[in-house]
Amino acid sequence: MKRHLAISDIHGQYDELCVLLELANYDAKKDQLVLLGDYIDRGPKSRDVIELVMQLQRDGAIVLSGNHEAIMHAAYTYDYPDLWEHWIGRCRGDATVASYGLSTAPTKQKNAEIERLLRWIPTLPLYYAINDLIFVHAGITEHEPLYAMSKRTLLWSRDAFFKHYAGDKLVIFGHTTTPRLHDDPYNSDVYFGHNRIIGIDGGSSLGGQLHCLEYPSLRVYSV
Repeated sequence: MKRHLAISDIHGQYDELCVLLELANYDAKKDQLVLLGDYIDRGPKSRDVIELVMQLQRDGAIVLSGNHEAIMHAAYTYDYPDLWEHWIGRCRGDATVASYGLSTAPTKQKNAEIERLLRWIPTLPLYYAINDLIFVHAGITEHEPLYAMSKRTLLWSRDAFFKHYAGDKLVIFGHTTTPRLHDDPYNSDVYFGHNRIIGIDGGSSLGGQLHCLEYPSLRVYSV
């Protein structure tokens, strides 16, 4: 098996992502990079992250959707002011819009790059599975096959997944920050759960760490 490198919840942290790929000595010809979603929002360089992620995808990376991409797409697609305000405010979509040189008011401004991003988001897969290993943004349930799982399960799962998962396959996921998984606000290290789960969202955009997990060695690179 190729060395697999998993990174999640980059959230506009372009410089940190570049350093992390260098630390892991990523080689697209030899390694399989798997990105678990949430490339945008919060951080200052969402546009730069998206451009790099699109290039990494062209070079062979598996690029999954995160819930922040799904929220952005819905906010632009549907005429619900509360949804737009939720993305711009609580999700910090304002940082994404600003990175594209646009304003969040008075209308949903777009440019050609935003239009391209909105076309790209729906093409992203929601999980990647190989042998007895599953990569996903948020979580799964062992009670149904992957192809039948809802988008909500794959992109928004939290406690019901990480507290109660009892499946046979190892799941590498993001979405829920590792301080929450550790139940320790000061511990942003990768979380190795006793129930065959590994959480890698170190909350970089919230003052934690951006992680890259190497599989099968389980070596961790962090910025």
